[in-house]
Amino acid sequence: MTLRQIANQLSSPVTQEHSMGCGLACVAFIVGKTYQTVWKKVPTKSFAWTRGYYCKELVALLSKFGASYEWKKVSAKFSVETCPIGTIVFLKPNTKYPMGHFMVKVGRFRYMNPWKNFPIIIPAKSGFVTLREEISYVIEPEILSSK
Repeated sequence: MTLRQIANQLSSPVTQEHSMGCGLACVAFIVGKTYQTVWKKVPTKSFAWTRGYYCKELVALLSKFGASYEWKKVSAKFSVETCPIGTIVFLKPNTKYPMGHFMVKVGRFRYMNPWKNFPIIIPAKSGFVTLREEISYVIEPEILSSK
């Protein structure tokens, strides 16, 4: 999957349907599938309620949909501006998101947030936001070609 293909799919936000499903919603957003389609592909569905999904697991899930990504822990000197559009970022646990939270970069300072009205879950709402929190991990596209 190329960056052009990823960018063409980044239009409608995807809302997470489980308390710890933000990573799944980000994958669904990137690959242009529904949350339920992505959730059906995970081997341990209970993680969507219990601990969430780790970067390594999301990279494996992205590959099931033909998207080649890699993850890394970021340093204090890291600048999110250098990440390409389509990068999944993991926010450090903070007062707003005590367990941390995944979002997808869609513009220089804009992100798709799969649960922007946290902690309200009924109904949870997704949308586009400006990032203000610190990032601890990124999951970036490996293929940076626009072919």
